[in-house]
Amino acid sequence: MGEHVKQKMAEIDTAANDMQRELEKKHVRSLQRKSYLCGAKCCEDSISTAEDVQRCIQSCQRPLMELQSNVKQELERFQNRIQRCIMTCQDAAQDSLSAVGEERAKQNFDSCLLKCADEHLAVLPSIKQRLLQSLPKDL
Repeated sequence: MGEHVKQKMAEIDTAANDMQRELEKKHVRSLQRKSYLCGAKCCEDSISTAEDVQRCIQSCQRPLMELQSNVKQELERFQNRIQRCIMTCQDAAQDSLSAVGEERAKQNFDSCLLKCADEHLAVLPSIKQRLLQSLPKDL
C-alpha cells in the first residue's frame, strides 16, 4: 500500500473521529445531562417502589441508549462498507495479477483504494445527517 493511500485512509479515520466527537460534544452530552437529571428526579420519589423508581430511571436513559446505539450502528456500517470496498480492490488486483504483472496490479490496487477512500469520505456528511435526524426532538 502506497504512502498516498495510507494518508487517505488516515484522513478517513480523522474525519470519522471528528464527526463522532462533534456529535458527542454538541448533542450526546446534553442528552446525557438530561438523562441523569431525569434519573435523579426519579430517585426523589419516596412513595414509589424500588421497581417503579428503576423503571423511571430506565425510561429516562432510553433516549440516550438509543442514540448511542444508532451512532455505533452507523459507524459499524461505515467501517463494513470500507472493508468491503478494500476486499473488492484486493480481489480485482489478485484477478489481474497474471494479466498485468505484480507492479501494475499494485498500482491498480492503490488506485482502487484511493477511489474507495474518496467515495467513503463523501458519505460521511450523509451519515452525520442521518444521526442528527435520529436525535430526540426535545433536545
